[in-house]
Amino acid sequence: YDLVISTHCTLSIISFYTILRHGIGGKPFAWFSGFYNLWLMYSILSLRQHYTIDILNAIIYGFFVHNFVANSMPKFTT
Repeated sequence: YDLVISTHCTLSIISFYTILRHGIGGKPFAWFSGFYNLWLMYSILSLRQHYTIDILNAIIYGFFVHNFVANSMPKFTT
């Protein structure tokens, strides 16, 4: 059980950053996504599936991956 990063949290954090950045679904959906992420992290920690550092790594990696993808996408102008 020596895991380095929680991929469940990474994918959910990338989704959360995308929802916040692009405004998908409006503010209620962003709030729901935020609460879902908190619940997911709490449940993973309480079930002892990952250590706290795994969750923190997932948050950091998710932020970096989202910024890398968002900055490498071509800009379309009309």
